[in-house]
Amino acid sequence: LPLLVTPIRYRRPRLTIIGYTLVSSGITALVYFTIKPQSWWYVPLAPGMMITALAIGSLSFAPVGRERMTLAKAALLGIAQSIALLPGISRLGICYVVARWLGIPIDNALAYTALIQVPLLCGALLLELVSGSFNLCLAQLLNWPLLAGMLTSSVISWYAFCWARGLAYQQRWWLFVPYLCAIAIVMQMIGI
Repeated sequence: LPLLVTPIRYRRPRLTIIGYTLVSSGITALVYFTIKPQSWWYVPLAPGMMITALAIGSLSFAPVGRERMTLAKAALLGIAQSIALLPGISRLGICYVVARWLGIPIDNALAYTALIQVPLLCGALLLELVSGSFNLCLAQLLNWPLLAGMLTSSVISWYAFCWARGLAYQQRWWLFVPYLCAIAIVMQMIGI
């Protein structure tokens, strides 16, 4: 229960954290607009899930984190997040693994992994609003089934992240490996 309410503490000033977050997200955005990953949507999911499983499995060999975040490490996290544009690769999983292999402590690795997604989400919303493809009106957004689904998924996501955080502190992310492999095998068999 303490892991559900204990905030992640940052050891760096807020402006430094924001700067590193923007560097990582900027690299991902650059890759996104350069490569146009929409053409990747037809790539099967199973290979990406197996890549995520192998990456998470490698955490058993990752060094104990005592390093600080640097600009170069933020850039590498941006590249890792760009790799997660491929179907089936977990953004949270691959970024956390890379952060841990870079020697970043567990709490900072989780914090940066969660934070580098925020500018991308804001940018994606802005892009949708500017392009005009976000044609939902307020009446469409404010219906009870949609709001109930959003609230339910938010609560479940929060508890799932807290559970994953607890597993990270216990060095037990390897528990995700059999799950990912089983899902990848089923997806490969049915052709997804």
